[in-house]
Amino acid sequence: MCGTNVGCGRDHTLFAKADGKVKFEVKGPKNRKYISIVAE
Repeated sequence: MCGTNVGCGRDHTLFAKADGKVKFEVKGPKNRKYISIVAE
């Protein structure tokens, strides 16, 4: 799933919308994985 500052392409490719560090998280009752870009 796309988090903050992350875009998702039509083929589900994830890409950064801003410069920064990649942060991986697991959230919610279904333990979904989220990828965010944290600005420095």
